[in-house]
Amino acid sequence: MRKIFYTFFIAFLAIIVVLRIYSVGHQKTYHAALQLNHNLLKISESYVRVVSPNAKSGAIFFTIENGTDSEVLLSGVKTDVAKRAELHSHKENKNGVMSMMKIESGVKIAPNSVAVFKRGGQHIMLMGLNQSLENGDIVPIELIFQDQFAQLNITVDNDRLVEHSSHWWDYIKKIIFNR
Repeated sequence: MRKIFYTFFIAFLAIIVVLRIYSVGHQKTYHAALQLNHNLLKISESYVRVVSPNAKSGAIFFTIENGTDSEVLLSGVKTDVAKRAELHSHKENKNGVMSMMKIESGVKIAPNSVAVFKRGGQHIMLMGLNQSLENGDIVPIELIFQDQFAQLNITVDNDRLVEHSSHWWDYIKKIIFNR
């Protein structure tokens, strides 16, 4: 019995060490911080994705942390690399078919919360690209929050894998890695 306990304990410690080593190179990098009401609105984990270098459309994904005590509205986006840039989301119809739709009213971000703009969910759609975009290219955008703007330079990263997250993994990251 004691041998089994020690084996599980050593395995648990090994997992913790591996996860901690993994986290060292994967800390959040904040691309913009906007001061609102003496608190911060932080934008991180952003990237642009296109299907091919000659694509006519693309998408932008990121995370917004609202560290303020009030609701914030992301009402729009501007960029010079596309004819149109819009806030989009996916919606499932009664037949189970997903379709993309423009978010007309903007995205409300509750106080002290996080909004994730990800594949299959809310994102920024770039339509009518004016130039080809390849891995490593920089796309300047401007996010519009009520009467303030956040200017970002976002890197094209077509190789990024979709992160499959779970509440359990988020809890472990918070406890072990403080993120």
